[in-house]
Amino acid sequence: MKIKTTACLLVVLFLLAGCFDRDSVNHVHKIYIKKINGKYILYRYGKPFIIKGAAGSTNLDVLSACGGNTIRIWDTVGIDTVLQQANKNHLAVVIGLPMPDSKFMAYYNNPANVAAQFAAFKKLVDKYKSNPAVLMWCVGNELVFPSGRSYNGFYNAFNNIVTMIHQTDPDHPITTTIINFQKKNIFNIKLRTDIDIISFNMFGRLNYLRDDLRNFSWFWKGPT
Repeated sequence: MKIKTTACLLVVLFLLAGCFDRDSVNHVHKIYIKKINGKYILYRYGKPFIIKGAAGSTNLDVLSACGGNTIRIWDTVGIDTVLQQANKNHLAVVIGLPMPDSKFMAYYNNPANVAAQFAAFKKLVDKYKSNPAVLMWCVGNELVFPSGRSYNGFYNAFNNIVTMIHQTDPDHPITTTIINFQKKNIFNIKLRTDIDIISFNMFGRLNYLRDDLRNFSWFWKGPT
């Protein structure tokens, strides 16, 4: 979806709908999450930061003029230009690191594929971690997080990347996106990964998300 120049409509499609509390975080970090009075708050440079944004990397001046402060991109194509324009327009960026879905186990069971992917992401994180526009990293987009040992290769590759980012760039949180509210995905993300935030791409059920999370709070205790 591109930002239209004919309308000042901000679409908040990145939702802080779940995260692990890292109260022990060192607050000199640029971006961090803290639980205060039962609510999770995202901090950027020591101040609460509420995401107001859209997906895409065009017409960033329009988004900024409308009061937006964040963009989310799915991949790193043209990342130098994207970050340059984001900084120019005072926008934060959620950088997507694209990964094949878990159904492509032939990919994840090939050590050469996994090693090349890891090396590419490590190089990218090293290069851009100090860019002031970076808000957080999004490992995968709309991935499915299945159960079963047959998917260990996928989880190993995913978690190695998450661990690498936490070690290489502790200044920025890590998220991943899933389609709508799906208990199975949330269950496996919590039990089998170490990301900081779960993001939801909602398609027609945004009004139900708060109730869905509340009804699932016996297991998932992230923010709503």
